[in-house]
Amino acid sequence: MDSIIYQAHPVMFRNKPLTFVVCCLVPVVGWAVLLVWWIKCKGETVMVTNGYIRQRRGILSRTENTLMLDHVRDVELRQNILQRFLDVGHLGVSSAAAIDGSIELFGYAHPAKIRDLIYKPSRS
Repeated sequence: MDSIIYQAHPVMFRNKPLTFVVCCLVPVVGWAVLLVWWIKCKGETVMVTNGYIRQRRGILSRTENTLMLDHVRDVELRQNILQRFLDVGHLGVSSAAAIDGSIELFGYAHPAKIRDLIYKPSRS
């Protein structure tokens, strides 16, 4: 049985702080953009267990992508200078599978922690 060792949603403010502040300052339209953005963030989840990494997207309809940790070939971490300061970033996880063998994680907090969990999961 696989146990969950990490589960999270993308973050909003830390991922795009300027966009967040502008949306907060613009009544109605900005707030509508924030609401849609929040629903999108809550509709996406990454879960790392001791056997696989799974990305789920969607509220009403759902897309799910799962990679076995034994098949992970590479984990790419991308951060600009502001993202490094705020400890947020993008991860690209690829596997040895030829088709649909990758997961893209945009705007997650503590991306280095997620990368380390993928490379060295705590196996029970």
